[in-house]
Amino acid sequence: MELKTNISTQNAENNKNQKLLLKEIDESVFNNSLHKKRFGLLELHLTVEKVYSHYDFEKIFRDLYINTRGIKSIEIDENRYKAYIIFNPNKISLKEILENILALGYMPSPIKYKERKKTRNLYGGSIFNNIYDTLSSLGSIFVSIGNAIADILFIFRR
Repeated sequence: MELKTNISTQNAENNKNQKLLLKEIDESVFNNSLHKKRFGLLELHLTVEKVYSHYDFEKIFRDLYINTRGIKSIEIDENRYKAYIIFNPNKISLKEILENILALGYMPSPIKYKERKKTRNLYGGSIFNNIYDTLSSLGSIFVSIGNAIADILFIFRR
């Protein structure tokens, strides 16, 4: 029973620490990082503190995208450790995004909005990815059918 008590105590302490961190994050600091896009979407420019590898940086935002509704896409510049999150403010608030990053164990930091060239779209547009995968699968099926027909014709041609 002591083991369960220690684990629950640690979880409670982690939640308390996250709440303290959240109080330190002032949403107004991120206002210079926001930019209005078309169709009522917002774009947030940010980075996270204490990330030392490209893999960890990508993993943070992959987990954020998977676990957060309302985020349309996340583009990253892994060389400069910058992320650009496009989200629907009617479905998720800036505070919720920041809370989710904190829940992953990282402290978000704002980056002043600056017009940029499009970088690699890491997460988002899953419909297009699904369509591409489906078309690729169909293409390989047709190639297999074509090879089978060619083999049959070759056999009958003898």
